[in-house]
Amino acid sequence: MLRKDKFHYMALDDKKLRLMPSPDDLSPERSEQLAYKEAHLLIDPIEPSLKGEVDDKYMYSCDNKDNRVHGRMSEDDMVGFWMITASNEFRNGGPTKQGLTSHTGPACLSMFHSAHYAGIELCPQFRNGEAWRKAFGPVFIYLNSKPLGWVGGGD
Repeated sequence: MLRKDKFHYMALDDKKLRLMPSPDDLSPERSEQLAYKEAHLLIDPIEPSLKGEVDDKYMYSCDNKDNRVHGRMSEDDMVGFWMITASNEFRNGGPTKQGLTSHTGPACLSMFHSAHYAGIELCPQFRNGEAWRKAFGPVFIYLNSKPLGWVGGGD
């Protein structure tokens, strides 16, 4: 998990970027749990503009083929934490299988194998000490920062 006091913004792609709720917003005092434990209606979030929204980690999923770069940003310190996946060939389920990327926590994930959306049958099953090997990745973590007062330009 990243620091909850720093990484308030999430970006999955050019169209999916947003201010994220604080993990404290998911408490019973600030939200109402919906049909399953990951879904919450924000009734009294720390950031008032999020009131009435639903937070659910599944909202931040994307197809394996589209999961190249996603991350979290801190507006105060101008710091970014980015998960970069050079190839998705190692992921189970093929290019259109959806996987988790980020959620309130703040968490930034790189899922190698997942039963989400497809069931456990999609994941390797091992019995009685069966040998198995697989290379995962490459996955890179990129950290960037800018000095306070910085405007525009490259890293």
